[in-house]
Formats: sequence, C-alpha cells, structure tokens
Amino acid sequence: MKNTHHNSMVKVLVLLTYALFIANQGMTQGVFTFSLTSDSMVIGIPGAVLNCYGLIENNSADTVDLYIIREEENVPAGWGSAICTDICLPPYIDSSSLTLYPNTSQSYTQYIYTNFTQDSCNILMKFINKADSTNIQYQRFYGQTDSSLIGIRKHGIENLATLVIPNPVKGGDIIYIKNLNGTIDRIDLIDITGKVVTLSPGPNPGQFRLLPKLKSGLYLYRIQYSDKSISTGSLSIIE
Repeated sequence: MKNTHHNSMVKVLVLLTYALFIANQGMTQGVFTFSLTSDSMVIGIPGAVLNCYGLIENNSADTVDLYIIREEENVPAGWGSAICTDICLPPYIDSSSLTLYPNTSQSYTQYIYTNFTQDSCNILMKFINKADSTNIQYQRFYGQTDSSLIGIRKHGIENLATLVIPNPVKGGDIIYIKNLNGTIDRIDLIDITGKVVTLSPGPNPGQFRLLPKLKSGLYLYRIQYSDKSISTGSLSIIE
C-alpha cells in the first residue's frame, strides 16, 4: 500500500514538473530596450506627415515577445497617428505585437498625420515585455506644424536653402530646383486635401516634371536630400 501511494506521488510530481516545463517553453524570458534614433519632437509644414524614429533591441540570449500600445493620443481634430514596425498599421489600431529573436533589433516609426492647420500634438507609447511586466518603457512623441516653414515669404524670397523656379508654373511643365543641400532623393507635392504626389525626374539634373493632370492651386512641396535634410515650401500651379 505504501509503495502504491509513493508511486502515485512520484507520478504527480513528474506530471507537475512536465507541465511546468511545457508552460515555460511558451514563455520567453528575453529583455528588450527602446531608444530614440531621432528627436522625440518633429516640426513640419501644415498638411505634412511627421515622423519620429526609434529602435527596439534584444541584446539578450532569449527571444522577446512584446506589446506596443498607444496609451494616449492627444491630437487636434483631423490629425492622427500610426504605429509602424515591419508593417505600418492604420491609425485606428492602438496596439501591435512584436517578436525579437536574440541579438536582433527592429526599427520603429511613429507617424503623425496633420492637416492644413497650425497646431501641435503628443502621443504616448508603451513598450512592454509579454513575459516580464517589469521590462517596460514609455515614450512620448511630439508633433507640431508651423506655417512659417512655408516658402515665399518676405518680398517673394524663399526662406529656405532651396529655390524652385519657375513659380508659379503650369501643370505639365518642368521645374528647376536650385539645390544647395546635395543630391535630391525625392520631391513630393501636397495639395490642400493632403494628397501626396511624387514628382518624376526631368531630362537634366535638378529638373522635375509636373504631371499635366495637376489642378491649379497652391501646393506644398517637400524635398528630401541624400544627407537626410529636408526643405519645404510652396508652389503655385496655374492653368
């Protein structure tokens, strides 16, 4: 009888040990860190998409599973924000999951969508380890739009180190960008609705062709250079 009881206890202990082992297999114990790779505050022209950047790293020997949660979104009406890791989520989604294997990292982008009003916002993000609630970091991001960044200010002179000519210009024509900041990687036009149009290079360096279908009106331009600097201003398109 004693042997039977002893054997039963051994079986129970073995089963419990096995159950704990199986449970622990599903719980990773790695540790992550989050750090900014840009300023936490970004300023741009009204209607622009503002971006802040960070890096999530797992320098431990185990895999990390974590949640990325938007805790607060303090934005004006018509503004929004989005979570972006390996994919960029729609603005209405407040959380995401991420798995980081040992000694790997993942870039993080905080998108801030603005409209054509001058205003400011802040977004609070939480990064938390699924297996270890003490491994948690918060980061607040700030966005601001400033109409003074738009070109064609005093006496018609651009207030940035870029000159776009001719201005005004007709749709379908070629514009020339007097470039003082290095090679141009990209130039976007933003209309009053916030729609972005990327311009195609023209026949010569520094030239870009406007699409014939562009409607007349005032557009904001955003030029990104090879040194990662950005110039912004306004361009008037006429019939």
